[in-house]
Amino acid sequence: LDDVEVFEKHKAFEIEELLAIADFFNHLIYEAVLLVPNPTSLTQFNSTDNSNSTPNQIDKISDNRQISSTNLTLLSICLRLLSILYNRDGRWKYTPTNFWLICGIKPSAFISDLRKVRAHATFLLKHVPHIISRKERVLLFRELVRAEKSALGILGQTNCMLDSAAVGAVIMIHRNRIVEDGYQQLANLTPTQLRMKIRVQFINTLGLDEVGIDLDGVFKEFLEETLRRVFDPTLNLFRATTDQRLYPSPNSHIQESHLQLFEFVGKLLAKAVYEGIIVDVPFANFFLTQVLGRQRASCYSFLDELATLDRDLYKSLTYIKVSGIIAFTITSLC
Repeated sequence: LDDVEVFEKHKAFEIEELLAIADFFNHLIYEAVLLVPNPTSLTQFNSTDNSNSTPNQIDKISDNRQISSTNLTLLSICLRLLSILYNRDGRWKYTPTNFWLICGIKPSAFISDLRKVRAHATFLLKHVPHIISRKERVLLFRELVRAEKSALGILGQTNCMLDSAAVGAVIMIHRNRIVEDGYQQLANLTPTQLRMKIRVQFINTLGLDEVGIDLDGVFKEFLEETLRRVFDPTLNLFRATTDQRLYPSPNSHIQESHLQLFEFVGKLLAKAVYEGIIVDVPFANFFLTQVLGRQRASCYSFLDELATLDRDLYKSLTYIKVSGIIAFTITSLC
C-alpha cells in the first residue's frame, strides 16, 4: 500500500488504529531491549544489519550471541515494522507532537549510559533514535564533539591564540576560484586535520591578501560561499526538483572529477555539522533516504519516495496501479 492508500483511502487501517499500532511497537522495542539479559548480544546485533537476514543467517548469528534465533527474528521484524510506521510519519505526518518520545527515559541517565558505552543505550540510539528528543540528541552530539576537540587540544583556544599544532591547515583562496582552490587544498586532508581548525586567507581579484580578524568568521564565509556555488544547478553537480529540493545531478559527469567533488562537498557539510555551523541546504527526501542507507532495507518504498523527485511520474504510476495500464493508455491518447 502506498501513502495515499493508507492515509487518504484508509484501505488497511484508520488513523487511530495506526497510532495505536505505532505506540505499541515503539514501547515494545524499548522495553524488550532493556530486558535483554546479555548486553553483548545487543552489541553484536548492533554491528550487523539483520533487517534482510535469512533464517539460516540468523541461526548462525544467534549461536554466538546467547540469544535465540526466534527472539532475533522477532526483534528484526518489530524494528522493520516500526521503521515503516516512522518513515511514513516523516512523509505524511499523522502523529501528534512528541508522539514518538518515550516518557520514561531520563535524558541525563540515557546520556550517562551512552558515555559508558552501555549496549542498551547504544542500540536504542542507533535503531530507534526518535525515542529521544532531537534537542537532547543534538546536545549529546555537541558534547561528543567537545570531548574530541579537547583531546585534539583545540577546545577553549581563542582565534588569535591558536597553537599551531591545533591548526589542521592554512589555505589560500582566490575570490574568483573559491570552489577550485578549496577543493585542491582540502580534498587530501586527513579526517584528523579536518576536525582541527582551518585557517582561510582570502585573496582578492587584485591578487592581494584580505584582512580577516575573526578566523572562525572567515572560515564560515568560505564554507557558506563554497556550498552556495557547488549547489548552484548551473554547475551540474546538483539538480533541483520542482519544489526546489536538491539531489545529485544525473549529468554530474560533465564536471571533471565529479565523484571527487561530491566527496569534497560531503567533507564540507561534515565540517559544518562538526563546527555547529548552520547551512541552508534543502535536500530532496529521497536523496536523504539514500544517504541514510534506508533504500537498502526490505521495507523501503521507492514509489512513496518517488513523489519527492517527480510528482507527475508518481501520479502516473499510481494511476496505473489503480486503473490499469489499458485505462492509462486510453487516457493518455485522449
